[in-house]
Amino acid sequence: MKRAWAARSLYPLVMLGAMLAAWAAMRTGWVSAAPAAAGLVAAVCAGAGERMATHRTDWTPRARELAADALWATLALLAGQGLLWGVSVWAAGALAGLGSGQLWPASWPLLAQALLYLVCVEFLGYWAHRLLHERALLWPVHRMHHAPPKLYWLNAFRLHPVDALLMTATTLCWAVLFGLSAEVVALGGAFSLAHLLIQHSNIGLDTRWLMPVMATAEFHRWHHVAALTPGERLVNYGHVFGFWDVLFGSWRRGVPPDDARMGAD
Repeated sequence: MKRAWAARSLYPLVMLGAMLAAWAAMRTGWVSAAPAAAGLVAAVCAGAGERMATHRTDWTPRARELAADALWATLALLAGQGLLWGVSVWAAGALAGLGSGQLWPASWPLLAQALLYLVCVEFLGYWAHRLLHERALLWPVHRMHHAPPKLYWLNAFRLHPVDALLMTATTLCWAVLFGLSAEVVALGGAFSLAHLLIQHSNIGLDTRWLMPVMATAEFHRWHHVAALTPGERLVNYGHVFGFWDVLFGSWRRGVPPDDARMGAD
């Protein structure tokens, strides 16, 4: 009973801790550091969770894989997503008021604005992600992310620079269009980054109760399954939310078999 409760509650508890870390960073004036603070908490929890409650032992990375993915993560954080998120938050503050600010509910509480921002970001992110899969010209850019035959938290950062730029553009455009504050962008980015790490983790979670509202780890594992027919493979594009997949007909119910093969082919 205790183990079942832990499997169901671990994701929301980790996300709560990550968001508290992001909030603390913002309260101390480090608004741009909020996503990094949340990501750090999620990474530590994901790494510990994979050791204590492993989902699949064959997904445990070997030393060579860890080294390669650590390099990818370093590049992504220092020169890719981390830098881009920082630029996004800075740009949101610098450009605030230049867009159609009157269209944005700036009087709402910060948490409500961040949630609405994530919903908007996910709409564009869903279609950008779908195009990366469904257009032959774009697939080689995104294939790098699907190449690993196993999922664990660190290889969530295995992204082509163009892929990272495209995903970040879907977030920044809303800041420019609506003149969002840096706090809204930072808080939304913090949730998204922390979620990404848990979503790719090799932890034995039970998050079916959150689907299809949230694109949880079990939801996302279908997206990485290899050797499916084309119609079956193009599923579950959502990064944070799963309801866009429901609305646009790309949601696959249930969870993949425990022996499902992962990879790009």
